[in-house]
Amino acid sequence: MRLTLLSIVLATFLTTSAFSQVTIAYTFFGDSAYDLLGECVSNAGDVNGDGYADVIAGAFADDNNGQSSGSARVYSGVDGSILYTFSGDNAWDQLGSSVDGAGDVNNDGFDDVIVGAPSADPNGLNSGLARVYSGLNGSVLYTFNGTVSYDSLGYSVAGAGDVNDDGFDDLVVGIPFSNVGGPDTGRARVFSGADGSLLLTVNGDSPYDAFGSAVDGAGDVNG
Repeated sequence: MRLTLLSIVLATFLTTSAFSQVTIAYTFFGDSAYDLLGECVSNAGDVNGDGYADVIAGAFADDNNGQSSGSARVYSGVDGSILYTFSGDNAWDQLGSSVDGAGDVNNDGFDDVIVGAPSADPNGLNSGLARVYSGLNGSVLYTFNGTVSYDSLGYSVAGAGDVNDDGFDDLVVGIPFSNVGGPDTGRARVFSGADGSLLLTVNGDSPYDAFGSAVDGAGDVNG
């Protein structure tokens, strides 16, 4: 069973030789065969506000709400317990295809998470979606939807940091199969953490660029 096992390792660095000693902190297993837990993983930030960094892992082939509806799970850094399980709405949504810590999106003192479901169908087949979940209580803070079939919004997701300097952490989402400039030109969108509004859209240059296949926050690159 490929990638049904996710191991989180804590490396102990010795002054004489880096990586000379590695200790396994936790091992997390998928619930069922072919869930593919661990296909994507990320630091979730301190989701429950206990002073320890937590972990989020995707299982896009999980069948909680139909075949490959997908799921994402947040694990406690302090004891490895399950803090939250988020499941896709429908069969073949593949929620958990991408996951990341979102930072403190709503500025409530708890770090939040973002999860992609690029095969969901909110605005046509595989238009895709991305959801931001509260670290405080697991509720849905925002859902961002692809606009047309086969956009596959949510193929990549990330916390973007405070892009517009308003005190709220923002989100970036990849839409690699958008046809905005020709077939599979792709695009990436940045959404406000304060209210979920669209802050910025960046498009690929040419057909088949698949721009947005990977996204991340860059920090203050130019100072």
